[in-house]
Amino acid sequence: MISPLAAVRNVPRRQWVSYRFVLIALAPVMALFIYLRVIPTGQAMLMSLFDWELIKPAEKFVGLDNYVNLLSDKNFILAFTNTTIFAVATTVFSVLIALLIAALLSRFVAGRIGGFIELLYFAPVLVPMVPVTLGWREIFNYQHGILNAALGVVGIEKQPWLADPTMALGAVVILAV
Repeated sequence: MISPLAAVRNVPRRQWVSYRFVLIALAPVMALFIYLRVIPTGQAMLMSLFDWELIKPAEKFVGLDNYVNLLSDKNFILAFTNTTIFAVATTVFSVLIALLIAALLSRFVAGRIGGFIELLYFAPVLVPMVPVTLGWREIFNYQHGILNAALGVVGIEKQPWLADPTMALGAVVILAV
């Protein structure tokens, strides 16, 4: 078995020159990433271990007490649960629907019609999120929403899609997918 140091020494000089170019090219991006992401994250983690207020400097080291308080807060637990459900549901449904549509498109549609259908499929990505959200808000509207009107035709009574906290999460997942 070759040691890692011996493996590094066996790399030809020409290959190191190409690696050097990559490192030089990535250095500004990595410096910006460290400055904008890594350092603030480290500072936030350090600040979370102290008892401090917004306008006063940190006075007292409290260790993990802030995290204990956070995990005992019912509002945090509810927000964390809703965020986790939203993230998992949105990811799973988006991937499954995308795979299904991609498989169907590749199998049954070709040529110009296939390109048009792909355009229709990617149109929501191209359209800004605000108009899409306003449209979905009207679809989910309790009084005159299209979804409740369609349910009324089938004989199901109106649903408070956005007013009921238990249904709102599902409605937002549908909107995001």
